[in-house]
Amino acid sequence: MGIYLELYFGGLKKVSDDKGIDDLLANHLKTKEDEFLVDIEAAINEKDGQGKYIELIKISDIPDLKLKEYWKLDSAQNFANYYKDRLLNLKEFSINKHRWKFDEKKKLQLAQPLLPNEQFYERYEQVDREGEVKKVNYKFHYWYTYTFLRNRGYGRIQMASDDYELCHVKNKIVEIKKAYQIKDFAIDFALNAVDSWEKVDVMDMIYRGARMYFGPDNLSHLDFINPNFTEADKQSQNFYFKKTVWHITETGISTHNFNELDSYIWKDQIIDFEPKRLAKPMFEIKQITRKYLQEIDKLKAYENQIGNFELAWSKEAENTHFARFLWNTSDFYWTKHINHSGSKRTNITDTRTLDERMETTVQFISKICAIGYKLHSFFDPATAKAVVAMDGKLSEVGKSNGGSGKSIVGDAIGQVVPQTSIGAKNKKLTEDPFIFEEVSEKTNSVFLDDVRVNLDFEFLFPYITGKFLVNGKGQKKFTIPTALTPKIYISTNHALNGEGSSFARRQFLIPFSDFYNDKHTPHDDFNTNFFTEWDFEQRNLFFNFMAECVQTYLRFGLVEAPVERLELRRLRQNIGEDFIYWADEYFMFDLAAINSPIVGM
Repeated sequence: MGIYLELYFGGLKKVSDDKGIDDLLANHLKTKEDEFLVDIEAAINEKDGQGKYIELIKISDIPDLKLKEYWKLDSAQNFANYYKDRLLNLKEFSINKHRWKFDEKKKLQLAQPLLPNEQFYERYEQVDREGEVKKVNYKFHYWYTYTFLRNRGYGRIQMASDDYELCHVKNKIVEIKKAYQIKDFAIDFALNAVDSWEKVDVMDMIYRGARMYFGPDNLSHLDFINPNFTEADKQSQNFYFKKTVWHITETGISTHNFNELDSYIWKDQIIDFEPKRLAKPMFEIKQITRKYLQEIDKLKAYENQIGNFELAWSKEAENTHFARFLWNTSDFYWTKHINHSGSKRTNITDTRTLDERMETTVQFISKICAIGYKLHSFFDPATAKAVVAMDGKLSEVGKSNGGSGKSIVGDAIGQVVPQTSIGAKNKKLTEDPFIFEEVSEKTNSVFLDDVRVNLDFEFLFPYITGKFLVNGKGQKKFTIPTALTPKIYISTNHALNGEGSSFARRQFLIPFSDFYNDKHTPHDDFNTNFFTEWDFEQRNLFFNFMAECVQTYLRFGLVEAPVERLELRRLRQNIGEDFIYWADEYFMFDLAAINSPIVGM
């Protein structure tokens, strides 16, 4: 942009007992806050960055390594020495992926030093006849290298494709690694382990041959690791976060540590967040029965609502952006109680009927259960379905309403479980032999976003029911094991063609209202972009809500919502607009002829 910025960081000088800028302004400089602004400007203009209260360091043009030095991150030795008083009390601690400790002499050393059978470099001397050292050489040992890597959790893992991947296992978490990542680990370890007096010679030897020593061919000799992965359970589901595991069942959500796991998980399953469980559930959902209505003496008023649901929101649920968004997408009668004349919407007198209000509740619970189904990794081929999100507003064939929130739900699922997202607007989508090349046994969800009109839904039948064929470029085709088959979520502005029980039983339809559209977006209601701009509170509410989606699904299964609108869309799409235009004109003309007076009567 042609703009040059001067960048600084700084901190308070030890001129008072104040620990930070907020303390300084609230105490020492209270009512004299402008002095601090003057001091900052003065420090900027001083060569050494020194002011009366603050010291600044200009970092506009310095390299990253120099910046690391300021924070003692340039080496494990510097970091450990700087924080020595705190680290001495720890048995072990990690710096730059390696474990360290201070010995009894308060000297820093690796907590897991190289054992004799791990010493992948060897120093040997050439001597002359008199026994004098003539030359010092270093030799690389492959066998010891494999032992060194194996002891630190590196190996190979067999994949569903019958090929293998390099991987690292730590605390029952399996992470796929590239050859260069393993190389970098070994080199970094050597840098820290080698004595300073021989560091240059050893590292020169390793750097010269690193591509060969740690290349894919040589790493193919690593041992196979055969972890027992967690098998999906029909009655429960786990959410894996950075430090804790949430175990979700129909009756509750409990928190556990990773060391309580009996089996292994993929690193991809871990959500980069550490949430807090709410003290009480966000929703109370009751299915309306005749007995329940008799108990509350409302049988006469609600008799035709038997089988529907009652829903009570907690304060936390009211504050959850995603929950309120999902409710709005379920409200097909919103114009009867919300003013929509401008971009900001306000409440008006509610003219909805009881049936209309109850339908909104069922539409909302249906979406909750659909999300819970998608997040539940247990796969049953006999009942498997694709969740299909469609616009509920009736419109002309080929006309795209869009913006109703269908893709946001797909993105939300990808925030919780490993998901492969595929842009599906391509006219020849089903003709692409590599459409699912990014899918693997680590994938829990496949998101086909914005499929076009007239998608060949029958093409997806085997993928939905557990015969998920993956064809990657330059790779051998393979089928994902049935128990690990990812579930499919489809968003579309159109109806999916097809009739009969085969089509019906393989899709679960969730209609979206036109509450959100090209003129009114979720950003207008919440003043933030979902997922990327949420603070801790919103992200925490979101994950609590998603856990309750799973819990609701485990309790009620997939709750069907009224889909008459979607059936009308499908019928209109099958009939075609040309016929509809002709029929409208023909029958309007015929009706006019019938109602016109007969001349002469």
